Amino acid sequence: MRKSLVIIAPVSKMQSANKLLAGIGWEEDNFTVPLTADESSSISHFGLRASIRPAFSEVLAEHLAPLTALAQSLVIDLREETDRHGHFADVIDAEGLRVIRLEVA
Repeated sequence: MRKSLVIIAPVSKMQSANKLLAGIGWEEDNFTVPLTADESSSISHFGLRASIRPAFSEVLAEHLAPLTALAQSLVIDLREETDRHGHFADVIDAEGLRVIRLEVA
């Protein structure tokens, strides 16, 4: 059974987090949801939500283990894949973040 994975990265660590994920087979630009911690609408974090196989969480943990500073800066939440959108919403709410809706011209 697949799992739902949410990762939240502060802007300052997004490049390192993307590099980590690219190193284990993902694309180079994984964090696509801009988030803010206040009402200023300035981006403070980026988030992702993905469906993964359970074994991937072990690979992620193994590659993240030696990267202590990066590991401490990320919010990583793994759940059964029963409510994908609710999962992301729950995590950002718990972190006091909200999605920034970017206007498309």
